[in-house]
Amino acid sequence: MRGREGVPRSAGRTRLVRDVFAPLLCLALVGACGEGPLVSPTPPGSVPPSPAQPARSPTATRTPAPGTSSAPTPSPSPSPSPSSTATPSPPPSPVPSPTPTPVPAARVIQEARVSANTDRLAFPLDNAFEPTVTTHPTDPRRLAVVYQRYARGGSCGIDTTLRVSHDAGATWKDVKGRPYARSGRGPNFHAVIAWGPGPTQGSARLYWVDTTVPGCNYAAHAVSVAYSDDEGATWSRLYVERRTPAWVGGFPEITVDRDPASPNYGAVYVVYNWLASRTAGPGMHVIASGDFGRTWRAAVEIPPAPRPSGCAASWRIAYRARTAPDGSLYVSGYQADLRRWDASRIFSKGGSGNVCRLGFTVTRVRFDRAARMLTRGPTVMAARVGRSAQAVYGAPAVGTAGTSIDPQWCHGLDVDRATGTVYLAVANYAASAPVGTPRGVVRVGRSGDGGRTWTWRTLPAVTLPGSAASGGGLGSSFKPTVTARDGIVFVGFHVITDARSGTAGARRPVVGTYFAVSVDGGRTYAAPAPVTRTRWPAAALERGVNGPGLRERADFTADGHVFYVYGDGRRAAPSPDRAWGRGAIYGALIFTGAAVTSGAGSASHGSRQGHPPIAPLVGAWILRPGLTAAAAP
Repeated sequence: MRGREGVPRSAGRTRLVRDVFAPLLCLALVGACGEGPLVSPTPPGSVPPSPAQPARSPTATRTPAPGTSSAPTPSPSPSPSPSSTATPSPPPSPVPSPTPTPVPAARVIQEARVSANTDRLAFPLDNAFEPTVTTHPTDPRRLAVVYQRYARGGSCGIDTTLRVSHDAGATWKDVKGRPYARSGRGPNFHAVIAWGPGPTQGSARLYWVDTTVPGCNYAAHAVSVAYSDDEGATWSRLYVERRTPAWVGGFPEITVDRDPASPNYGAVYVVYNWLASRTAGPGMHVIASGDFGRTWRAAVEIPPAPRPSGCAASWRIAYRARTAPDGSLYVSGYQADLRRWDASRIFSKGGSGNVCRLGFTVTRVRFDRAARMLTRGPTVMAARVGRSAQAVYGAPAVGTAGTSIDPQWCHGLDVDRATGTVYLAVANYAASAPVGTPRGVVRVGRSGDGGRTWTWRTLPAVTLPGSAASGGGLGSSFKPTVTARDGIVFVGFHVITDARSGTAGARRPVVGTYFAVSVDGGRTYAAPAPVTRTRWPAAALERGVNGPGLRERADFTADGHVFYVYGDGRRAAPSPDRAWGRGAIYGALIFTGAAVTSGAGSASHGSRQGHPPIAPLVGAWILRPGLTAAAAP
């Protein structure tokens, strides 16, 4: 996919990047973290029990959605439903979190480099970007991360790199197999993975999805899926989805139902965008497999949320998908309602006068496994985004030359398996803000009625340490991801210096990585804490069209910790340094401050499968020297 700045910024870029890959990539949000991890001297073996449910917090904003009948409707047609007229729901007013419930402090247990060390190579071969993580369904020590990079000898110069860890993220090793090998097709830049149960008792199956192309024809992306039963050493035959026509888009998502109590345990879902209409905008297509990835017969098209009057098109992108304990699926995505949309300039919103509404939608989907049929409920506009220059035109963050902070590219979705509560984490970047208030904020919504209505909290603002000249001060939060389990909600995100307009020359915006945790189902959130103390200059990754990539992810391990993986610029430096654009992938294992006790990812479930808890292993890391910021071999 191609971004607003498809033309190279540097004459020194390789011809490969200039002529082939740059036009295919989208503008990115900048992901971030830092060098030195915050290691707790206390291993998580001393996890206290979860506190009692707190009293109801003060009234928060609840957003009703128009036309939200709870009964799913069959959708045999692959085309989006026609444009309809509706009064747009009012945007939820951000409500600061009330005083959080006192709990043991969440803490970073370990942070380490995930991507292989390619620092000796020249750009773009030294650049790793766009990571996602999946945890093993029963073994808390096993993790898998996929990220993207350029490579000599790769398929058309691209390599989708898969690495696995058997020690909860302390060390990582490459997986040699490639899902698209011997298929005659090459990968794109947006691979994502998901681990789920395998077809035999006690087994696990790793799934991979991306858009692939025949040869190196990067105008003909088709969604493709493969699976592996040996952690990526070998792969199944590549399945290529052909019911929707190939085009330059795709940006797929994959998820697996990992709840043994679910009626659709083991079902696999893929959601992606496609060119449903050259005038009305992309569609959202969902396919499902009820036989562990062997066949993909079930499919349904998800229409956009009803548009405001006078808007005939919707630009839709960045889909997410998560399963619920009742066997249903929730899908979310960005939706920009426009008066007109041009398929030849897919990322252009046509200016502020052409924009009717910006926001994020959620839809509930049901899978009849026996009938191999998917049905959908209504699409709800769950959250609204303001019309800043960053959101409408893709302008860079204030104070930077090219750091994208457009909210559309990265948001988070999850469903708590214990309660069925749906969580949505979104960012917003305002054109201006009162003194002492950041432009960029992260809001987290929760819905207990299947996504029809939402209650929102705004995460507390972050102040970056250091002097103003070094990038310290109030920060804008952006690029959130969310994961939830047993009433514990983890939100990972990045923070960039909130430079005031007209002060860019006096400051050097930097980026840090933070997280916030709720232990009462999202009613309150503790103050955000840094994943790492080190920050990096925002300009360090502006050489790459996609910066550190368009998405990141956090996931609960089988014993209730969280592993958070993110793109990173700590090994990069601004131009003209040789390290300009040198992205890396880092990951952190985090104790959330409360115990996870139920569901498919619980410690007891892992113990029944014969896997030891993670705590003794983690204690060993903390005592072992040299692991404070482990470099990949």
